[in-house]
Amino acid sequence: MARSALERRFRVWDYNVSHKQMLIRSPHGADDPMNFDILFFGVEYVDLASTMKGVSFDQPTDRDYEAVAQRMGKSVQIPKKLFVIVSSGIRYYVVAAYMNVQENQLDFMESSLEYFGDPQ
Repeated sequence: MARSALERRFRVWDYNVSHKQMLIRSPHGADDPMNFDILFFGVEYVDLASTMKGVSFDQPTDRDYEAVAQRMGKSVQIPKKLFVIVSSGIRYYVVAAYMNVQENQLDFMESSLEYFGDPQ
């Protein structure tokens, strides 16, 4: 039986600098028949651990926006959005235009950015 995103280990898996795309993946394995991929497009800012045990998403608070604005040296500007990922009680931030979550059976070294790089 597949484990939920709260039980799986996630890693920053791939980053495409020229297209500002990032992939965070929990790879398939004995307990998980599918990869669990979190894809970001139009990435402007990243504040993540390289490995996270369990993830969930939360709505950004005013404090989150203030913290990110201070670190970036500017506020989050539309069309960018602030995405908050929570892991082990720690709030991590990604500023990007778009996020997509998907499951797939790609091989270990295959990146879903190669197949799903266009969010339109």
